[in-house]
Amino acid sequence: MKILLSGIEGYTVCGDFENCENAAQIVDELQPNVVIMDIDMHGVDGIEGLRCIKERRPNPSILMHTWLDATYR
Repeated sequence: MKILLSGIEGYTVCGDFENCENAAQIVDELQPNVVIMDIDMHGVDGIEGLRCIKERRPNPSILMHTWLDATYR
């Protein structure tokens, strides 16, 4: 996702995170306009991560996504 968005003029990827345990802190520090999160993340899932982010910083728009292949689970 980071590589895809980095190539689009007018967009800057200011950070990324591997899991939701530290996502709210990173969003708080970087103050992005948009947060793109996977619903199915390791540890705390993206839905709970979304709640944590919105509690601390209600302003960024959030885009939730996920993708699965036929062999998933």
